[in-house]
Amino acid sequence: MKYIGLVASSIAAVLAFGAGARAQAPAENPPGVNPEHYLCYRITGEIRPIPVKLKDQFQGLGARVMRPMFLCNPVQKNEQGIKDERTHLVCYRLSTLRPVNKRVVVQNQFGKQQFRVDDPQLLCVPSLKEEVK
Repeated sequence: MKYIGLVASSIAAVLAFGAGARAQAPAENPPGVNPEHYLCYRITGEIRPIPVKLKDQFQGLGARVMRPMFLCNPVQKNEQGIKDERTHLVCYRLSTLRPVNKRVVVQNQFGKQQFRVDDPQLLCVPSLKEEVK
């Protein structure tokens, strides 16, 4: 589940940064944070809906994993190396989820930001990828 938080934090940081936050140079990750960065590409494909039970810091619930939305590759950012080139993320759209409506403070290399957590949207699953020729 740690990958889900990383992707959500990264997406939230990008959204907050683009919404008028002051520009600042990226710093190092906080201690203990997975050092990988992921660049996500929109993908197309279909799967049959898959029922899952999910539990995180905010809630426990049943959901259905729907269609794939993003393939996230490990990426080198600002000449920092990639420690795990094998693990990718595939993020799937979820259905029938409840809003959380909580406030959180996120700390990452872009500083501390405060966000409101609403409804879950994606489940990102560690995956292996190979290109089809």
